[in-house]
Amino acid sequence: EVVGAVWYLSAMYLCMPVIYVFLRTKKDLFVWVAAPLLTLFLYGYIHKAYGGFGIGTIWIGFCYGGVIFAAAGLLCGCFCFGVSEWLRRQRLTKFSCILISFLDMGTFIVCLILMQIRPDGAINATMAFLFAVVVTASFSGKSYTTNFFNRFCNRALIRKFSIAVYLCHGRVELILTKYFP
Repeated sequence: EVVGAVWYLSAMYLCMPVIYVFLRTKKDLFVWVAAPLLTLFLYGYIHKAYGGFGIGTIWIGFCYGGVIFAAAGLLCGCFCFGVSEWLRRQRLTKFSCILISFLDMGTFIVCLILMQIRPDGAINATMAFLFAVVVTASFSGKSYTTNFFNRFCNRALIRKFSIAVYLCHGRVELILTKYFP
């Protein structure tokens, strides 16, 4: 049996060298033009051709679907990082920061609710977009929510704990749904 999270990480490692070359040579063109267009194309292709994003272990002719999905996720992350870096350099009013904080937490809560009400807990296009919004708002440094967690939480402990949670979340979800249906 293939563990989805481990396969996804492996697929990301396969895609990173190609994306890294483009980031090093033509960063602005890649982040602002190529990454968002390729993200939309790849997510659209996966959704149209396979009806959803659960294609990690499906052989699609030249690679597993997880490699394409991972590439789309990395490209989306490149664009989100570019937007969050741009936001970080902007001088925003307190009201704007409050709005970003509500957007950050509200979108995160909506993602959690959507994952719970979906029968299979799988990610879809709506959730991928919402995750992109959360990542952008969180990494911009303008959200009071993120600043609160950065100030009062032990980040070293959270970093060590987060990879374990990510790699084991499938098993934890099975246990929770078994005992708390």
